[in-house]
Amino acid sequence: MRKGLGYVLVIVLSVMPLGCESISSISSIKTIATNALLEHPLPSRYGSTVGREDGFKHVVIIAVDGLRADSFYDFVETSRAPYLRTLLGAMQQPDGTFAYRNAVRAKNAVTVFPSYTFPSWTSLVTGVYPGLHGITGNQLLFRTGPPGQQDGKKSGSLEARYYSEAHIDALAVYWAYLLNNDLPRQSPTIYDVVAAAKGQSLIVHHMISRGAKDTDWRYPSYDTAAMYIKHEAKIYDHNTLYEFVAAVQALNGGSFPNSDADAEVYLPTVTTLYFPGLDHDSHIHADQPHDQQLTYLANVDEMLERLLKGSDRIEKVDSDGRVQDRLAWPGLNHYPKLLNETLFVLVSDHGHSHITMGSALSTDELEAALKHVPVPHGRLKVHETSINFFNFFAKLTSTIFYSGDPDEDDDVFVTLNGGSAAIYLRPPKKKWRDPADYDYSHKVAEAIWDWFANNKAGVLQAIFVRNGSTYLECCRRGAAIPIEESSSDYGPEWRRRLQGLAPVQAAGANSSPDLILLVNRKAGYTFANHQVPWIGTNGTADSNAHWKSDHGHLASEDSSIPVIFFSPRISQLPPQEKSIPQMSIVDVAPTILDALGLYDAKLLDAGLSYSEILARFPSHRGNSYYETIYTTLHDQSSSVLNRAIP
Repeated sequence: MRKGLGYVLVIVLSVMPLGCESISSISSIKTIATNALLEHPLPSRYGSTVGREDGFKHVVIIAVDGLRADSFYDFVETSRAPYLRTLLGAMQQPDGTFAYRNAVRAKNAVTVFPSYTFPSWTSLVTGVYPGLHGITGNQLLFRTGPPGQQDGKKSGSLEARYYSEAHIDALAVYWAYLLNNDLPRQSPTIYDVVAAAKGQSLIVHHMISRGAKDTDWRYPSYDTAAMYIKHEAKIYDHNTLYEFVAAVQALNGGSFPNSDADAEVYLPTVTTLYFPGLDHDSHIHADQPHDQQLTYLANVDEMLERLLKGSDRIEKVDSDGRVQDRLAWPGLNHYPKLLNETLFVLVSDHGHSHITMGSALSTDELEAALKHVPVPHGRLKVHETSINFFNFFAKLTSTIFYSGDPDEDDDVFVTLNGGSAAIYLRPPKKKWRDPADYDYSHKVAEAIWDWFANNKAGVLQAIFVRNGSTYLECCRRGAAIPIEESSSDYGPEWRRRLQGLAPVQAAGANSSPDLILLVNRKAGYTFANHQVPWIGTNGTADSNAHWKSDHGHLASEDSSIPVIFFSPRISQLPPQEKSIPQMSIVDVAPTILDALGLYDAKLLDAGLSYSEILARFPSHRGNSYYETIYTTLHDQSSSVLNRAIP
């Protein structure tokens, strides 16, 4: 049994009297302990090879958390990126700009809103906006229970996904299946589609795997998660590469063929490799997020070089920094036929903005503002989850035993997502499951705006109020106005991204906020829990106790992301470079499923295709851009099959 089991058991036994009456709590402990502490079985090969006969049969998603678009392209286009520059074929043109010979890039790619980890990555794998898939923030409220748990698993009831500490979030999604269990059926994942086509997926350290078999989900072990807590982010990333190599070795019978010619080399239809280290490094070190990311990207550059060119030292490191295992990996470049059937996509979920020391706003300020809202029974009662102990395991067990769900006595539920905060309101004299009252919501918004104007002027940038299935801009200029009529510029594609948070009538999630507050990003403000020491006012600027950058806003720094497709089959001759002018993270899933020939295949429930399901929700769906990629491809019948990535 791995190190740390004794500590967990002590904590569990010590707090058992507090929660033993809850069967769900005991079940959560069992699930978390099993998944965190026991060795996860390696995957085995099954299914059949799917994909286009004359095109791609595999997609590898390189998911780099927290990577800003400007950081990535500046890194590639300087001498800092010795491998990525060659890999993507970046060439400087006479006018000083760069063209990419071996890739197709989205020049203006953005994520969803809020620009936070869980909603963004969920949109990546589903191809829809948060108002449809329901993951509307890292912190959120389901008014009638998670939609994914209402189909024979759990009756609809008020339920919060309100986390008290950032590291708990990262563990619960893996070891307690938090996101997987919350997704609604009308939002199939790319893994659902691949499974319906009898294909196989491999997910390494990413938080969403619904549709894949449990053994195909290589969630992080206790040792790997501990590296994140210890701020050893680079080791976490290296363990991602190790888990991929170990899984591919197992899928190929325990060894790697010498070449394509010696034996069929197997790679699943879709592989997702998740590298969270850059995001964590940016949070705790980035006084200047752009410059800090340029430094950290050298680690990503090394990972990609080893992934493709191989290494005889692919190592697994434990929580004490000791090498537990070492594999020799020939690299994907060793198998040119396989490689030429594979489309790679490098993508991020959000960017980063610098925040000023001690500038975090919490529910304290919002509760002070809400006290001035006139209500029939006196004043509003705000629900929040408290942190009583700063010890990590104390927080963990507190989260297990106390779900943070509000009850019908609570009037307001506040969630904090960095550059934005969401407020849920129970309609006066009604239940949480009842539709929101717009007039009441507007009154609350005006009270909040006035309080901040009088007490913390310049802190809020905007408030948006939900009216049914749309949002209106409120308070800055008096009456609320439709966002289409607003002359404000909150960030790239801000209207569509904000509207993507609204529910879809008769189909959307029940987690769309009634109010959305934007902080003044340029002044360095953010929303966060004051009780977390490295976010609140107790941290020091020269230690890891201070969170130095954050995201969650509509602003470009938080929202602009790299999306770039590359393959040995892509070849462009500058200056005729083809690119995707505008793209959202919701467009990635349709594009890669189209590349595999699965976009229009009638594989899902009721004989529907993925594209037909998306077509039901035109305001909340992504689009395929595979046609642009296709026009850059070599003819696969030519000698390009023997071409390798540099």
